[in-house]
Amino acid sequence: MGLGAKVGLSVATGALLAILATRAIAQSGDSSGIFGKAPNYAKESKRLESQIALTQRQLDDASRPHPRGMAESLKRNEELLDRMKNRCAEAFDPASRLPLIYVAASSDSSRSANRGHCVDRERFPSGFMEKVATAACESDGSYRMALQPGSYAVVIAEAGDSHLSNPRSKLVTVKSQQWLQIMRGDEDSACCEESISGKKPPYNSGVKGRGPSPQVGCYGVPGPRPNGEVVQCVEAYSPGGDRMVACAACDSSNQSFTMPLAPGEYLIAFDAEKEPGSNAAPRLVTIAPQQWLRVDAKRAGIRAAPCPRLP
Repeated sequence: MGLGAKVGLSVATGALLAILATRAIAQSGDSSGIFGKAPNYAKESKRLESQIALTQRQLDDASRPHPRGMAESLKRNEELLDRMKNRCAEAFDPASRLPLIYVAASSDSSRSANRGHCVDRERFPSGFMEKVATAACESDGSYRMALQPGSYAVVIAEAGDSHLSNPRSKLVTVKSQQWLQIMRGDEDSACCEESISGKKPPYNSGVKGRGPSPQVGCYGVPGPRPNGEVVQCVEAYSPGGDRMVACAACDSSNQSFTMPLAPGEYLIAFDAEKEPGSNAAPRLVTIAPQQWLRVDAKRAGIRAAPCPRLP
């Protein structure tokens, strides 16, 4: 083979290797990101699949009475399984974390140690409002997520209902040309901030009022009632409902609350009015500077669940 042929072959080989390298990089997703394996993924996904199949067979059996809440349990397990398979790794903007619970200085809840961030399982189940990326898991729980360099709050689906319904996040910083291995979320990602408890409100405006009455049990037996804990009972959202602006705790003795808000428009929603059986919709309010608007829960719009028939 002549020198020219060898040179031509060398150039062609180099070009081919460059193409293959480029394809490999493209297939890997990008030049930076995170990867790992969800803990106990295979075992937990099989458990959920078995539970879903069993519950569905029981619901399909018209000859047997169905325990109360079975359909809700089926739906919840289906949602958990979908999350494990299709959204087992999620990255969020850390700045979009839900706000801290506001507890009025006069509330008995202000003495509680159970403090932290607002919660909205329906809209923001992971505790953040802006999702950046999502990755599905393979059958063994492994995942790979391409991310641009920057900081992210990462949530990894973990085995166990408590972790799936109350996911933990891990704050990570991805650098250029770097792939970080993330196996699970931590409890150290801004989890332990104090609530805005007993402090001077950041605004001299907002809403005050009383939340819904505590749930009453059947036949005169009181329902479960927390004693002196921080209990989130009311939230303020942007007019479109896509962002939670604030939340507040109700005093466990009289259900009173204070929720500071900057002047503007908000949707005010009470937790109890989101439950099945409620016909109360969130209220759109406009708050002027130096104004504290009175907003009370619509108790008439909340219907108690039917009690079981006595033997």
